[in-house]
Amino acid sequence: MSWKRLLQFLMLAGAPTAACAPEPPPPTTDVDEPQDSDAQTIAQLVLAGSDLSQPHPVEFWLYLPTQPAADASAEALRGHVDEVEVRLTAKGSEWLCLAKKSFVPTLPEIHAMRSRMEALAREHGGEFDGWEAAVVRRK
Repeated sequence: MSWKRLLQFLMLAGAPTAACAPEPPPPTTDVDEPQDSDAQTIAQLVLAGSDLSQPHPVEFWLYLPTQPAADASAEALRGHVDEVEVRLTAKGSEWLCLAKKSFVPTLPEIHAMRSRMEALAREHGGEFDGWEAAVVRRK
């Protein structure tokens, strides 16, 4: 299946185990390859055998400089996600705000969560480090 066809399918069906890092610069070579890292991650899920019609457990990773910034971000996410936790990172100098949500990961839904997470990162001086989802097989 070509990348274009796969993306058309994904945009209609929705999708994501694969992980998505922050948005990279657009590729300069293969024009058939998706330029959207979220679409690439969803495509990885499909290739791994994930059933995109089923809800997937998805995690969104937001790193913040202070506990108050992480707590404020967590509070802003409540009501939009199933679970959110705040903890000190292994480095000990940053705080992780880990948001978890189970849903059918369509490209528009993923883009909406990315926008929300990137806005929180900007507002609180942090960094959105992407998302990941487990492969969910057809039942």
